[in-house]
Amino acid sequence: MKIKFWGVRGSHTVSGIDFLKYGGNTTCLSVEVEDKIFLIDAGSGIINFDIEESYKYNEFNMLFTHVHIDHLQGFMFFNPLYSHSKKVNLFGPVFGNKSFYESIKGLMESNLFPVGIEAMVGINSINILQNNWEKEYVLKEGKLNIQAKILNVHPRSGVVVYKFSYNNKSFVFATDVESKEGGLEELVEFSKGTDLLIHDGQYNDNEYIKKIGWGHSTINMAITNAKLSNSKILCITHHDIYKNDKSLDEELEKSKQDYPSIIFARENLEIKI
Repeated sequence: MKIKFWGVRGSHTVSGIDFLKYGGNTTCLSVEVEDKIFLIDAGSGIINFDIEESYKYNEFNMLFTHVHIDHLQGFMFFNPLYSHSKKVNLFGPVFGNKSFYESIKGLMESNLFPVGIEAMVGINSINILQNNWEKEYVLKEGKLNIQAKILNVHPRSGVVVYKFSYNNKSFVFATDVESKEGGLEELVEFSKGTDLLIHDGQYNDNEYIKKIGWGHSTINMAITNAKLSNSKILCITHHDIYKNDKSLDEELEKSKQDYPSIIFARENLEIKI
């Protein structure tokens, strides 16, 4: 599996010379497994994926963690959605009383966007996820298993965490989770023994005091969950908009004292497992 980060910011995009290393786009992750491509979330980072790599594929599988705007703001600009020659399969749950598809459709209403969702002729399928959803793909060199778990740890919607397993390797993507002191039991169990845990770490301990209940974890919370789940590598993502390259570098070096295998996500970072 080849995992690539296209956007690693939370809340909204940032720009400027102080943000060049980690990048300023919002959440988007691509996962390449043999000849299949999966995209997790459609923040502004998906636009760069579209420009650089979408030409390689005829079919895309797009998985949503939730439908807050920073995870959707690139969706309307993803060109394969408007192409008759491409197929895009959408996966997401019901949030509140609306499916993820209804929420996306709402973003494209006439008072918000120049074309409606009916222009997206590339949508091939719409798949509503239930808690503990699971799907298996039989590929040439092995079986890919994808699991989805819905956690009620993000305000007003909850959030889906995903686990990909292929040829005895696995990773978990857990953005927009607000953990707690002592660890988040559901996430720990879901991540047991994973090779890579990608975890929300928007705040440090001091910042979190003013943001309790906002739906995001501290770096130390992520470290706790990684330790309890015995994850081999911990990757922090969903960086706060006020953290420039210098401050993220400083927090990374500090965190390595407690969890030596920790890394911080940055745009264009590729991880192969």
